[in-house]
Amino acid sequence: MVLRITRDNIKVLATSRPECDIAEIFSEQPQLQITDGIVKEDIAVHINWILTHDKKLKSLKLGFKSEIREHLLSKSYGMYLDPFTMHIDDG
Repeated sequence: MVLRITRDNIKVLATSRPECDIAEIFSEQPQLQITDGIVKEDIAVHINWILTHDKKLKSLKLGFKSEIREHLLSKSYGMYLDPFTMHIDDG
């Protein structure tokens, strides 16, 4: 299988939402379903990393970091936008 993959052209189509017309056209092709739970775990890992390593955010109290994490996760709806940006108002 690995040898076949390295010799053949690989084409990947990724969508962020299930689109009926795309699903119908590719219904006979192999598919990989990425569930919200898996995506949310990845988002949580990234948020945790940012809250731990960002110069402005790493000094925040743990309780406040938890609030930020939970708020961002609750509003993400399984969507990950790169680059992850966050604005902190210093004033």
